[in-house]
Amino acid sequence: MVCLPFVVGFLLSLAHKPEWNVVETSFNASIVDEVLDAYYDENWTGTIELPLEAEVNISNYAWVGADVGETKFEVYFKDVLLSHASAPPMEVKPRSQWTAQSKTVTVITKEVMDLMRSDITEAFTFKTRPRVRGKVYAKVFGLVTVPILIDCSVDVHLADLVSDPSGQVVHDHHCTYKLDL
Repeated sequence: MVCLPFVVGFLLSLAHKPEWNVVETSFNASIVDEVLDAYYDENWTGTIELPLEAEVNISNYAWVGADVGETKFEVYFKDVLLSHASAPPMEVKPRSQWTAQSKTVTVITKEVMDLMRSDITEAFTFKTRPRVRGKVYAKVFGLVTVPILIDCSVDVHLADLVSDPSGQVVHDHHCTYKLDL
């Protein structure tokens, strides 16, 4: 237990922030009509579930790898929970690049649609960036599991959802990463 601070300090000296980029999204396109109808109808009172899968390219520039457990995220818009997202466990090699899959189900209610309606620009982006928050458990050197908190603001382009094929949707992001010790 005495060496734990030294191990954590050593790992931090080797660590680098990962880079990631959504390269493709997929979902049931028939849901888009429901979302558009709800957007243009100010009296809409329903609920829409929008399941979405994303392909994400990730680069690890750190000199250490890790076994990463299933990752769970929550997506917020103006402090309202929109969805839960997850990515399966994976082995991350040092100084590597890989593609991961993420799944989410966004629930759009009247409250959420009213918030979005007032925040969507003419270019179909949000004035207020949605936030993605989660915790990753990374087992380093097969010995120490390190919990890492992730908090990102994302630039979402809704027009990508209706393009064929659908685009990357998330065009930019700013993330902070910190240990949850």
